[in-house]
Order: sequence, then structure tokens, then C-alpha cells
Amino acid sequence: MNMDKKHLIDSVRRRYPNVKWFKGGISKYRVSKLDDMLMTAEQIEAGEASKAEKARLVQQYLKSGKKLAKNAKNAINWINKVRPDIPKRSDWKDLRTDILFCRFAYGFLTEEYLCFNLENKSMAERQEFVSDVMRYRCVYQMNDLSDVQIFNNKGYTYEKFKKYYRRDAVYIRSKRDFEKYRAFISKHQEFVSKAVYEGMGRGISLVDIRNCEMSETEFFDDMIAHGPHILEERVKQCSVLAALNESSVNTVRVITFNTREGIVAPYTFMKVGRKGSFVDNGGAGGIFVGIDKDTGMFCTDGFDEAKNRYECHPDSGLKFVGYQLPDWQQLIQLSKKLSAMVPSVKYTGWDFTHTDNGWVVIEGNGASQMIAPQIVFERGIRAEVDELLKKMDLIV
Repeated sequence: MNMDKKHLIDSVRRRYPNVKWFKGGISKYRVSKLDDMLMTAEQIEAGEASKAEKARLVQQYLKSGKKLAKNAKNAINWINKVRPDIPKRSDWKDLRTDILFCRFAYGFLTEEYLCFNLENKSMAERQEFVSDVMRYRCVYQMNDLSDVQIFNNKGYTYEKFKKYYRRDAVYIRSKRDFEKYRAFISKHQEFVSKAVYEGMGRGISLVDIRNCEMSETEFFDDMIAHGPHILEERVKQCSVLAALNESSVNTVRVITFNTREGIVAPYTFMKVGRKGSFVDNGGAGGIFVGIDKDTGMFCTDGFDEAKNRYECHPDSGLKFVGYQLPDWQQLIQLSKKLSAMVPSVKYTGWDFTHTDNGWVVIEGNGASQMIAPQIVFERGIRAEVDELLKKMDLIV
């Protein structure tokens, strides 16, 4: 989806009337569209019971023109790129069919199939995991369609929570913001530029305007041509986080659920970048590490989205299990405090890093992925999420 379309949708949704039946109707429609993408329960059972029927159903869905079918080629290309050993297997044809079947039946991404070890799981075991499509289904039930736009645009997120960013930033929407831009770069000649509608590490760059190949005006014009951006003072993480990987800003993801019984943060994990990379996202080769939610200590090995496991960071050599993060309870309390500021958005993924002045917000996510908690803790969380949903006043 291009930036102009994203901006238009964002603007329209922020102006929806605050009428329960209206928003509920739209959310119900969005959930039904997701359900329409997937196979029926009867088809899933038949496909799991018969290899021939599974192959037939996959071919049927590939020809259906549905959204998931359109992305099927990308799914296989991803395997070829990150795990070229897999297509060389003697059973690749059957495995490819099963990968696509899990996409059409349950909504699993290829990296989810790989990292959740779905190849070796039964139908019941597969259904213990929250797939990418199921994640969106939950989000549409939990989060207000208008208020969640605060998190779909990084500029809005900063404006709402800037007190907790603890650094300078400026939201650049159009050419009318040139003076704001010029005032910012006069103070911060090195800064981070983020496209406000991008995610998973895309559209983020570290800029030194002094060594840029473009003039200040040319850089501004080029940036605006690619949509709204937020420019941020570069964060200097503390030595404990820098020791993990110095080139990236390494962040803790805290997932919060706002329930009738209070705000809970059941899933916490670390995102650590690789040598030379500025971002820590899994899609950019970053490593996920599970964190004990009570102590702030790493309690798992590291994992990436290509199903590689790391006892130690492959570049820094630091051992993951037992590594202690600072000021942990302050972070958990901060995440709950931020979540309470937007009670209509009941599911949020918060990214933080620790500086010499304590924890600071990097960004918030209103549709946070559920792949990492299931990778690092090596279990499905669907039953747990279902229980949390029962404790919420859902939109639909």
C-alpha cells in the first residue's frame, strides 16, 4: 500500500464517529474478511487427513485470487532466500504444499511455519499457535479503529507520548514544515529518520546531514517525496544494552493487554541487532531473546526468523541466558502507565531502550506481531490469548 493511500485511510479512520454500533459493524466486517481468506474447518480437517486432498486444496486456493494466494509466491521466495537448504530436500514438493496449506488453512506466515516447527506438529498442535491472520483477528476485536491510528503513524505516537521519549523529535508532514526541519537539524546534525507509516525496521535510517550527498534542501525534498517522516535525536543506549550489539539500538518489546481486571504484560522479549546493522528488527536479521517478565533476566537462547538458534550473540559473543537488564520493574510500570493513556487500544506492543537516564520509548505498535513470544518461549499462546480476550470488553 503506497503512502498516499495509507495517509488517506489514516485520516478517514481518525474521523469515524464515536458510535459503538458503527465501529462495531466495521470491525465485524474486517473480522469476517479475515475468516473468508481461510479454509473452512471441514476443509482443514480433510486436508490434514489426506496428503492428496491437501494438495488439491492448495491448488484450489492458489487459483482463487484471494489475498493469501497472491502472496504465496513471496512466501516461497522467502524460503529460497533465507534457507536455500530447504528447497534442496528430497521431500520439498510435499513440504512446499504443507507450507502453503498452513498459510491458507490457519494463516501462518512462512517464517512462522519454520520457527514454530509446524512441519512436525499435528492439526491440534498447530492450532495452539496464534498465526499472523489470527493476530489481526484478535487486534480487530480489541482495538478501537480510530484510536489505534495513534500507533499506525509514528508521528502521532510521538505527539501522544513525547514526554516519555526523552529526546528531541519533529514530525514532518509536508513542505510547509521546512522551517521546523531546518531548526531541528541545526541542533541535531546526526539524527534518525523514520517513515511514519512503515514498520519492521523499514524506512529507518541514520542520517549525518554533514556528510550527506544532498544539500539540506535536497534531502528535505527527497524525504517529503516519500511521505511524512519523523526525525529523532539519536538515542544513546546504556552500556548494558550496547554490550549486546553496539551498532543497533537494541530494544525490549513489552506486550500489554488492557483487561477488566487491570493491565497485564505477559510477554516480554529483547530484540538485538547484528553487527553493522542500525535496526534490531527480526525482518532485518535481528535476534529475539525471551525475558523473564518478573525479573528482567534473559531466560532463553536467541532466535532469528530463519530458525537459527544462538546460545551467544554471534557477533559480540555475549551469552544470553542469565543476562540481567536494569531497572526492570520501572519498565513494567511504565508500559502499563502508557497503555492506560489509551484505554480503547487494549493490545499494544511497546518498544523501549535503556539510557543513562532510564527507560525511554522508541515506539508503540497497535498491531504488534505475536511471532516472537512464540518463538522464544517455544510454545503456542493461543489459549492464553483467548483467556485474555474473555476478560476484555471487546468491540465485536
